[in-house]
Amino acid sequence: MTMAERAKRHGLYVATWTPGDGLRRYRFFDRPSDYDEGHEIFTALGRKEALAFLFGVAVGRTLKREV
Repeated sequence: MTMAERAKRHGLYVATWTPGDGLRRYRFFDRPSDYDEGHEIFTALGRKEALAFLFGVAVGRTLKREV
């Protein structure tokens, strides 16, 4: 599953940028946006951090439903 598909499952959009240092940046938005457009929610440095962010979003939304 791609990062875009994972983000979409949580109602988010993602744009990526790889500047040449070997670390891809994942920038998450609440509406379709380009990487440099601004209004981002979070920028993850690498896939592991991006997945951790999406996990946190999922847990947070689950807890919100329980309240």
